[in-house]
Formats: sequence, C-alpha cells, structure tokens
Amino acid sequence: MVITEGLYAALLHGLTPAPPELGGLLGGRGGVLERMALDTGADLRKDCNVYCPDIRALNRILRMWAADGITFYGIFHTHPGAPGYERLSGADTAYIQRIMRSTAAELLYFPIVMAGKKLVPYAARQQNGQISIEKTVLTIV
Repeated sequence: MVITEGLYAALLHGLTPAPPELGGLLGGRGGVLERMALDTGADLRKDCNVYCPDIRALNRILRMWAADGITFYGIFHTHPGAPGYERLSGADTAYIQRIMRSTAAELLYFPIVMAGKKLVPYAARQQNGQISIEKTVLTIV
C-alpha cells in the first residue's frame, strides 16, 4: 500500500480515537493513496464497536472523485489503540468480501487506523472469483 506522507499523517493524527468506530474512503491516482473522505454521516447510534457507513453519501463522493480522476482504492476504519485490535474482526472481513464482490476491482485496501498510534494496512485481492485478505506492506512517499 503506497500512501502519501500527508494522507498518512491525516489518518494517524487527524482522527479522534473511537468509540464509536469511524471510517471513510481512500482514493488517489497511479496506485498512490493521496485522498480520504471521512464518513461524517456514519450511524453512530449503533454498537460502539462497529463502523456503519453512510453508503449514499459515500457513493456521492465516489462519483465526484471519478469525475475528478480520483480512483477509489479502499476504505479505512478505526479500532481502539489497545494491543490485540490490529486484526480485522469477523464483521470487518465479511464487509470487505461484500465490497469486493460488488466491484470489479482486483485490489483494494482496508487499513485499520489506531488513532495516534499506528496504521495497520490490509489488502483485499480478487482473482478468479476468490477473495483473499491479508496484511500488506506500507510505503509512505
């Protein structure tokens, strides 16, 4: 996962530690993540350990990005900064699989942001109808 230094800093230091979990879109050009859109319409009334996206608002942003030449590269969400929260939950994995099945993308990123502490990069790959999700290398440019 290649990310600009500015976006990396914004994700790591610009988000308030949760609960509730926060999330949003990642986009960029030429394989480099350079833009995010925080999901300000997420449903915060539900379980504080779940990120419930505002799909309509995010789809509007994706359409605007596409018109500006920004490619959708994935979705980030926050986890608490305590040890043991660096892994994707079962719900995270199921949601990623649904997203991958609904798009023609072969590769998308789903990093976990532990506000102020670290960013744990995950990549989802889709090939021949199979989806794999695993940690990936983080490169800051």
